[in-house]
Amino acid sequence: SGELLWRFSAIPKSIESKVTWHPEDHMYLWIVSNNQETIVAAISEEGTVLRSQSFNKAEYPYSITTDPETQTFVAQSNDVIRIYKI
Repeated sequence: SGELLWRFSAIPKSIESKVTWHPEDHMYLWIVSNNQETIVAAISEEGTVLRSQSFNKAEYPYSITTDPETQTFVAQSNDVIRIYKI
């Protein structure tokens, strides 16, 4: 029985939503997508959106993966793989 500190709503018609905790940066990485776009957002413990980026699903059709140990996430298109530092 905890207290709700903050909340966000997913984009309309979401087909994927996942959250990973990154303890070194004291933030959550939220990845949410629908058939048109994927949004990656870094959110502080207090619920402030620190950074966010949108990826067009037509250009980046694959699921975005994260690695809390290296503080990165990977976005893959049909012809390139990009690794982003969180």
